[in-house]
Amino acid sequence: MDAHSTTEAESLKLKGNTLFGSKDYEGAAKCYSEAMCLQPTEPNYPLNRCFAYLKMKRWTEADQDATVVLRLDGANIKALYRRAIARKEQRDFRGARADLFAFIDAGGDVKVAIEENILIATAEANAVMRAVDTPSCGFRLAPSPGRGMGVFATRPFSRGDLVMIESPLYTAHGSGVEDLATAIDELSEEDFERMMQLYNCQDDDSHSPAFGIHFTNALGIDSDTSVLCLQISRINHSCDPNLSFAWHAESNTARMFALRPIAAGEELFHSYRRLITFTRAERHERLAPFGFVCACRTCALPYLERVVSDKRRMELSMSWKVDQRVPVSQPARHVEANAQLVRLLRTEGLASGSDTFTADSAVVCLHHGDWDSARYWTLETYRTRVEEFGADCYERTIHDFMRKLLCNPRGLPEAGKGKKLVFKTRL
Repeated sequence: MDAHSTTEAESLKLKGNTLFGSKDYEGAAKCYSEAMCLQPTEPNYPLNRCFAYLKMKRWTEADQDATVVLRLDGANIKALYRRAIARKEQRDFRGARADLFAFIDAGGDVKVAIEENILIATAEANAVMRAVDTPSCGFRLAPSPGRGMGVFATRPFSRGDLVMIESPLYTAHGSGVEDLATAIDELSEEDFERMMQLYNCQDDDSHSPAFGIHFTNALGIDSDTSVLCLQISRINHSCDPNLSFAWHAESNTARMFALRPIAAGEELFHSYRRLITFTRAERHERLAPFGFVCACRTCALPYLERVVSDKRRMELSMSWKVDQRVPVSQPARHVEANAQLVRLLRTEGLASGSDTFTADSAVVCLHHGDWDSARYWTLETYRTRVEEFGADCYERTIHDFMRKLLCNPRGLPEAGKGKKLVFKTRL
């Protein structure tokens, strides 16, 4: 482009900025469009027009302009952030999350990303709630060979997608029979009948069948609270599940997130027990009270592959106990050991549990004043928790600690207290 075109394009941009400042977003967008015609390879003009389109709530055009900017400047943090907003409004929650993580990776403000991620999670939850009991909900109940009934995806899901959200039929506070009886007695006749259609694995006559149904299907929220959800109760067990359960206390809802890509027609599974660190025989022993023998893809491995799988899980079991791992007095080895455990989880095909080790590594690096490594491991942890439990869903004290680690790590009491070290380990 010649100098005259460049000068004219800049003049149009400045005029557009003036119109934008006076809230004439349509006029501003027109000026930016004319500047783009003169200078099609200059990213600032579509970037500015993207912002004008956001103000006008023209989400599709804003998305397209941000994409143009990113073709010209792949790490433009403003374009990534603005496209995340446009995608959120178009209900492309997966794309919005991906843009926000790219925004963080490119050096964007982590605090801003956290807040926007929470807004995305809220919008996604609202969308899923609106789709409940409609054909667009994303799943259906159908016969599952060898398992009775099961729940199947009717559309594809990616890791981190919110698959299901459900308000419990009831909440039982306390673990005693009387506590449960109180919760069940408060059900309407219709809800009680719906509950009684669920599977009961207890065949003794010592308690009411309703109690057996509760102990078969209820989800534990904490040591003293459990809930029963009708739809989630229909999901079968797998020792290698494709769903992760999370409890959202603020809305009193149970949520299921995709742990890995799920194809349309694929059965949905979650784990009835936390069985990551158990061998096949140990898993079957713990699942025996449910009245079935697990035949998930991990339990059904051929003998030699099963032996290798059991060995990996035994190694995870030993390593999960902090007192048996590399001591923090050897910090570099400690972080490497954590990374090796994450790799072991991935080799075993397990899609959850890595945040335990990445968070531990973040704290070790923080203690020794390696801020870059602390940020790396903290972001690995944050990404995992957002994908498995939702940006607004995991336990409040963990959420607050993660926010401090991400936004103000040097302000934490343990920051920089140890010997200054640089950690090379990455996944």
